[in-house]
Amino acid sequence: MANYMGTVFRLINSCNTQVANNNDYNIARTILSYVNDLEIVSLEELANQANISQASVSRFIKKMGFKSYQDFRESFQKAFLEIKLSRKLANVTQYPHRSVEKMVDQIHQEAIDNLTKTREIVSTRLLLHIIKTMKEASSVSFYGDDHALSIFYTLQLDLLANGTPSYLFKITDVQGLHMQFIDQNSVVMFFNVYSGFFSSEQKQTLEVAKKNGAKIIVFTQDDLESDDLFDLIVYYGQSKSLNTGYYSLLYISRILSELFYYET
Repeated sequence: MANYMGTVFRLINSCNTQVANNNDYNIARTILSYVNDLEIVSLEELANQANISQASVSRFIKKMGFKSYQDFRESFQKAFLEIKLSRKLANVTQYPHRSVEKMVDQIHQEAIDNLTKTREIVSTRLLLHIIKTMKEASSVSFYGDDHALSIFYTLQLDLLANGTPSYLFKITDVQGLHMQFIDQNSVVMFFNVYSGFFSSEQKQTLEVAKKNGAKIIVFTQDDLESDDLFDLIVYYGQSKSLNTGYYSLLYISRILSELFYYET
């Protein structure tokens, strides 16, 4: 099942981000519209609903990494069942008292704790050094998931407004063409909120950037096995705290944006 989770996420992303007249979007949207009963929907019916040929749907399924429509259909249902069960288990484990007020207060406290830890461990000297490094770079590329990239959009604008080419790329979608422009004068900013999210594909992408001579700066809550890949490591938040790390990433992004205009 773990082998198919990534492809299911890519399917969801296709529906979230592709333009409305794109064939892949029409197929992804139709698949998600049958999320509760895809197991009984035939390839022919799916193609008709998407107004796409069966051959096009089959090609899309194989592009997502599946051998056949049947293979995809079974894996799709199992993947979402696993997500549902794991989320329920996490909810029951984290909030056992089943009180809405206690749950709301606990999430509030988790956010405060993560931010407090970040304030304790993040070095302002290091952040100033990162700002200097970015200002001297020929380009700055931000790699991460959608959530992290949206947080650092303002910093991208600060870079662009001050004459530094800057790009936001989902780590799963970094194109080979862009890699041709990554060189020893480039800076790559990589965001990780949990070591379990650091995939082999992410590592391979960073290895290419490193081979091209780029300076790689990672922001992470956890120790990562590939420390030799990184020129600078910024630790923040609480290790293993998963999504609470996004609170701290927002905090760090705001600090970096303000430091960009801070005269030292």
